[in-house]
Amino acid sequence: HYVIDLPAGVKDGDVVGVAATEKDKKPANSATITIDRVAPEAPQVDPIKGGDTTITGKAEPDSTVTIVDKDGNVLGEGKADKDGNFTIQVPAVSEGDKVFVTATDQNGNESKPTEAIVDGVAPAAPIVNPVKDGDTTVTGKAEPDSTVTVTDKDGNVVGEGKTDKDGNFTVTIPPAKGGDKLFVTATDKNGNVSGKATVEVASGAAGTVVKVKTTKTGDLFNMMPIFILMLIAAMGIFITTVMMRRARQK
Repeated sequence: HYVIDLPAGVKDGDVVGVAATEKDKKPANSATITIDRVAPEAPQVDPIKGGDTTITGKAEPDSTVTIVDKDGNVLGEGKADKDGNFTIQVPAVSEGDKVFVTATDQNGNESKPTEAIVDGVAPAAPIVNPVKDGDTTVTGKAEPDSTVTVTDKDGNVVGEGKTDKDGNFTVTIPPAKGGDKLFVTATDKNGNVSGKATVEVASGAAGTVVKVKTTKTGDLFNMMPIFILMLIAAMGIFITTVMMRRARQK
């Protein structure tokens, strides 16, 4: 092993030559080295669920990926391929565990750790506020920092958005139609999807409809015999009353 101090002014990306020379002899074949003191980006880690025995993700191509637990114990180590993909074997992890993943390049530069939480538990179904005919937003509450997706009865996505740190969300949708059904789910950072909340779009506020029963012309003819009988009865009462008065006057 050897250590050579670089002259001032040498910067990342510069190419320098290195050669070994024995005393009183010409230099041997030299090698070139590209100066690299830049650490890789922190790895991207795919969602991890309880019981998993592999951890996957992406890091700098050909870097060494190291996974440690919260106490710094190495759980697994492996190489990223030429595209940066890695698959590292680890002991079975448990829900709620935290792991830390770093990438170290060929020059020994180590990235910042990526913290990943083992989480295979789906969020609770969102709580959705009423939606009315013509509304262009769906609002409610779901797991904080989750992604809220709104679909129609055919499964088409009509809107998507993020909840804030308190779980509140407002998702823009095309104007809702009364009677339609919308389905709302929440997906957490680890890709766990909640159950569906179903909301039926209420019809818009309509004026009160007063139903008036009308009588058809044909119905009048059908009721004519009743009118005649009532008229005859009334005339009979009138005649009887007049005759009774005359009899009293005699």
